[in-house]
Amino acid sequence: MFRRLVACVVAGVMVAATASCSVVGPRLARWRMLAEGEARLGPDVAMAVYVSPPSREFGAPGYVLLIDTAGEVSAIETAGMDAALLTWTAEGIFFSDEERDYLLSESGLTTWDSPKANMQSSVFAKPDGTGYVSVYNEGFADPDTEGMGYIEQVVETTADRVTRYDVAGYSTLTAWCGSALYSAFEVTEPYVGRAGAEGAVEREVGPYWPDMLTQRYPRPDSPAEAFRSVRLGGYGGYARDPVCRAGRILAITSDQGDTPPLVVEWPTDGGRPVERVLVGPGDERLALDPEAAGWTGRIASWAPDEHQVVWHGGDGVVRSTDITTGRTRELWDSGTEPITSGYDDVVFEGANIYVFDTDDPVSPDRAMRLRAHDLRTGRTRDVLTTRPRFETVGPTLVQRGIAVRPGL
Repeated sequence: MFRRLVACVVAGVMVAATASCSVVGPRLARWRMLAEGEARLGPDVAMAVYVSPPSREFGAPGYVLLIDTAGEVSAIETAGMDAALLTWTAEGIFFSDEERDYLLSESGLTTWDSPKANMQSSVFAKPDGTGYVSVYNEGFADPDTEGMGYIEQVVETTADRVTRYDVAGYSTLTAWCGSALYSAFEVTEPYVGRAGAEGAVEREVGPYWPDMLTQRYPRPDSPAEAFRSVRLGGYGGYARDPVCRAGRILAITSDQGDTPPLVVEWPTDGGRPVERVLVGPGDERLALDPEAAGWTGRIASWAPDEHQVVWHGGDGVVRSTDITTGRTRELWDSGTEPITSGYDDVVFEGANIYVFDTDDPVSPDRAMRLRAHDLRTGRTRDVLTTRPRFETVGPTLVQRGIAVRPGL
């Protein structure tokens, strides 16, 4: 069941009544809290930021911050999650917490009862416009659960229902391709037999098995139906937001010591994955900042042509890689710091990369800027400046996912 909620007039949010507006506590003075009332997503809201407590502070609320072009901040309180993401489509902003799913749109705030695990790894708007599919990390299954080890939850949210089911494995990559959602993760039960038949071999040290690709949504009838292929000898982390072209998932892996960074093509029809080492202009192995080499970033849906994939690495640099050769060139340095970049502070939207960061990471009153860089023209523009002060609000709050208005 879903219901509409009502709100108050605040900066960047159009609403019907003002009497229910309130500011919760002096430390929230920088925010306008939205009471549950007829909230509508206003045209001045440029970005949304999910902030929530870390795992050691479960039980504390989280917040979705709505930031307008003048830098004013409004907030919607949620039940909180240890990790959380948002997606912004023509419908509005979709997000979740441990108890509910939400859609903030021009017509109001819709919620669904949706109990789930509190660590979100992905969220996708279904291409046909009928809803959203998200994946959550549940952890190890009950020892009495036969044939299941690590568990994730897949949640589909549509206009009239929420459907949730468990799947085995701990995804290091999730991608929407065609009409289905796929994940790559280390071979685990109940897939060991099938992966072994394809040539996968267990190692003596972790990761013990190579990665494999399975279908997560629509829900397969069996593990055999879900299985696609195994990447023999392939292990490691992937950049977020891999892209799909012509039935192939394109992913970038991190630089992990003896394992160089790679571009990997995963055919979703069950064909053998293909990988190529990333190399520089002189065909030398691509060298990343050693402080950030093991951290992956994000991949853009846009690329100069079908043979390229554009990605933002853990060192803050945006690069374009030829998927047929692995040859990689730098496009733009986002200026974000190593390790922290590419996860919570960067988002691709079309051919633009948006960077939300600051020159002063220490002060709680620091100014944070949203900048946009057009990868086609090279033009950089400042979108907004704000002082969100979320570090000083009650329990510690950590910046999670961000989203920007489409076409901003």
